[in-house]
Amino acid sequence: MCLVYSLHPTVASLAVFDGAGCNCFDSSHIMAVAKIMLRSSTLKIMLYLLIGYFLLWAPSLFWPKYLDSPLGVIAVIPVLSVYVFHNLGIPGLLYNNGACGWSWCAPTILGWLFIVSFWLFLLWLLASFIARLKIRSVNAQDRDS
Repeated sequence: MCLVYSLHPTVASLAVFDGAGCNCFDSSHIMAVAKIMLRSSTLKIMLYLLIGYFLLWAPSLFWPKYLDSPLGVIAVIPVLSVYVFHNLGIPGLLYNNGACGWSWCAPTILGWLFIVSFWLFLLWLLASFIARLKIRSVNAQDRDS
């Protein structure tokens, strides 16, 4: 059994194929997915989201107490997520395997790489979703006119 999810910008479909002749790694399907995911609009939206996140962090460079505010807590969530993944059982994310007495252990280099790659991946998925919604709204407007 082969499960295929189409990410075409105008039609999202899920198909299940049984029997011989099912090719899950069809090159045209992979290229269609790659075109959407690496579309310049997706990358632009991701860049705008990264700039917005930097602007959310910017006040903490001048006012350290900013991180105690609600916006500061939102800005720190990606950094604090390493502790959630450590508790889920992913080893090597924290120094001393998380055993630092009464204080919080800092992330290791692997922990920082994990944080950055995980949140960039989530940001990329969000940007891809926004770009797909944008494409669908433009296509819907073209059909209406």
